[in-house]
Amino acid sequence: MPFILRIRNDLGYEGLHLYIWLITLVYQVLNNVINVTRIVDFESLQRTLAHLNERLDSAYQLTKEQKRALRKLGQDLITSPGRMEYMELSAAIVSRVRTDTNAYGFESVINTSPGDTAMVAEAAVAASTAQNRLRAMNVNSMEAGKKLSLEGLTCLIAKKLKKGGAANVRVEHLLHF
Repeated sequence: MPFILRIRNDLGYEGLHLYIWLITLVYQVLNNVINVTRIVDFESLQRTLAHLNERLDSAYQLTKEQKRALRKLGQDLITSPGRMEYMELSAAIVSRVRTDTNAYGFESVINTSPGDTAMVAEAAVAASTAQNRLRAMNVNSMEAGKKLSLEGLTCLIAKKLKKGGAANVRVEHLLHF
């Protein structure tokens, strides 16, 4: 009792009420935690969370805008003068997106493991699509009825694949295609 009297003298009547209320609140929270730990089966909860995490890894989908951004980036990178390693195009797409996540709309994707995995997989698809499209344009330009000059092919590829279109085609593009 002397301890409470000393607190009462230091805190005043309102302070003592607040102090007692805080102590009862702490005990109430502790009792609730003890009750929850008795009720919840943590092993089952852990198994459920592991299962949900596995499903999240396999079910994560990028949005249409994110897929479109990867496709456009792949098309732009494949038309870059000096690009010789077409096999590394998907790695270049992933690297560019990781460097500037805000510009491509991937700020929420890069921070999660399932999102990053989905982005890498979709970058591989975008790279393959860009390579196939460039290859098809090259083959089509050599067919009998559709023959194009090097300049015509370069302008067509730049117009269809390059970011900014054919407006800023340079000599390096002619050499590249």
